[in-house]
Amino acid sequence: MERWKVKERRVLLLLLFLVSVSLSLLSFPSQPKHLTSLAVLNLAIPSPQIPLPLQLVLANCWQLQFSSKAVCYPWWNFGCFGVTFLTEPDKMEDLKESILQMWKQPNWDLLIFRQGKNLASQQLSQWKRMPMEWLKWQARITALGNRSSLDEDELFPISFDDFQIVARKLARYDPLLIFPNGYSQSFTNLPLKRPSLYTGFHLTFKTTSLRTHGLWWLVAKGEPEAAIVLGNLLGGGTEAKWFQILRGEKPIAYHAIAQVLWTPFGVELSLYAATAHKDFKIAQKKARQLLSDLMRGEIGEGEFERAKLLAQLRLKQIEADPIALNQELAVWAMSGKSFEDWEKLPLKLQSLSLKDLKAFCLSLPRFSELIAMP
Repeated sequence: MERWKVKERRVLLLLLFLVSVSLSLLSFPSQPKHLTSLAVLNLAIPSPQIPLPLQLVLANCWQLQFSSKAVCYPWWNFGCFGVTFLTEPDKMEDLKESILQMWKQPNWDLLIFRQGKNLASQQLSQWKRMPMEWLKWQARITALGNRSSLDEDELFPISFDDFQIVARKLARYDPLLIFPNGYSQSFTNLPLKRPSLYTGFHLTFKTTSLRTHGLWWLVAKGEPEAAIVLGNLLGGGTEAKWFQILRGEKPIAYHAIAQVLWTPFGVELSLYAATAHKDFKIAQKKARQLLSDLMRGEIGEGEFERAKLLAQLRLKQIEADPIALNQELAVWAMSGKSFEDWEKLPLKLQSLSLKDLKAFCLSLPRFSELIAMP
């Protein structure tokens, strides 16, 4: 009887959450003026052939170069990176021309380069304080067979000449520029080579943390609508599957986070857990079992419908946020998909069936395991 009461409370909490999200979505047309009154532009660059330390320096230098013309947000994804620019609408055209000129005729200042290296070092330090992000980047680097590391020492050998050589190589191609309110105006011939990724590796690291951190990670091929629903099934709030497994009735983890991200290489799935060292073996066993169940297509109708609804709400949230939308569209374009495909995504989400999601899960590749322990 008590178990039924617990389930009823959970259902009630879920309904309250969905109602609150729905009400917030209804209010999006009257979002803050500082978002609606600004135009957004995104510069996106493919990164498979650029070492991660150089990606960090490049993005931060672009941010510094145009900080007087726009509010700039550098970002990094698995397979591409870039900078999001916010400016006044009447200054957008001038900003675009300035970016194109700097791209085609790179004339970087040594001082900006040094400041960019300093900001890159700070970014690496920030990732080190975020165990999930740090392990995820370790997985990405290893999967690409890249010798780069997440150590600030990797930045010191980068010279101004190295930086300029990469900038001049990129200048041979047109950049990818994304406009959320007219994103058919994008243009690019940047080559994005999709390398074969290493899979099924196991890495162990030492950490100064008193907790043990685990990441179970894979990159799969498949349709984005299935990926979005799977992400919400595994990590859509406290009722999501991964959270309930580790922090449900008998919590064994401090943190239990599941993420599914769209990247130029496909669907990136991450399960993360932070536990006391003595409990990590239990979390490890449960993570392996969950992934094994997914790969056999073991998904219930109820959890599928809940995840599908949350996925549709999440998509509306992204489309209502100009910055988030801009970055999603940049990654979307880098993956080789058209903007017409993006516009069809809501309908595809609605028509996705449980059979479709199971078929996607059956095609998941081997996962990799990364552990950081005291």
